[in-house]
Amino acid sequence: MREGYFTSLLSEARRLPAPRAGSLAVEMSEARCEASFLDCIRGKGSVVGGMYLKVSIVTRHFQEEAISTLDIISHSSAQTQRLGMRLGELLRGGELLLLEGQLGTGKTTFTQGLARGMGITEVISSPTFTLLKEYPGQPVPADEREQAPVILPYQQQQRQKVGPALYHFDLYRLDDPEEILELGFEDYFFGNGACVVEWADKAGLIWPTEHLCLHMKMMSETKRGLVFTATGLCYCELLQQFQKNTYATTGS
Repeated sequence: MREGYFTSLLSEARRLPAPRAGSLAVEMSEARCEASFLDCIRGKGSVVGGMYLKVSIVTRHFQEEAISTLDIISHSSAQTQRLGMRLGELLRGGELLLLEGQLGTGKTTFTQGLARGMGITEVISSPTFTLLKEYPGQPVPADEREQAPVILPYQQQQRQKVGPALYHFDLYRLDDPEEILELGFEDYFFGNGACVVEWADKAGLIWPTEHLCLHMKMMSETKRGLVFTATGLCYCELLQQFQKNTYATTGS
């Protein structure tokens, strides 16, 4: 159905230089260390609810496309899950989240928190052998639907009585990116559910232009670096709201 679009995108993407993203950086530490307080005194950051945050935000436009980044350091798998939950609470359907990172960096852990934030109570495990697992949306109170922070274009004509479904992809065993097209998975990326794709870098050239990418890296046995990159105005707004909610949560 959309093979012509993706084939064109593949050829064009190979010729384009990589964009320089803006920055939206948040550094967290669960320890109240002396250096953190010194930075606070010097006006470089703040200690909120036992966590040190250093915050700066810049959104730039590259070739008429808004791009923002958010840099977070997680100090435990529990914190990674909480971050996923805060993002999941903001999803209203139609979002595409691309997760990148080596084995053990916490992609599935983050997705588990994301599902929890969406109200999904099923056990979330990585669909390594099936490529895709679907989790139906859960009932959403009317007041929450009215307060959706970001409305994507395909959400405007439909009021959902339940939250969006979660489509959890794992491309670890994918040999050829074109398999995604052959299996018809691209239809999910333009649907009403929230799509989360682990090992998204294995099919990096086929994704729609607008999406939210999370690159995860291992910094120590328990410490993980999370770099979010939002492409497109709606995703930049989503990322900004996520940053605000994360900051507010650490202060509670």
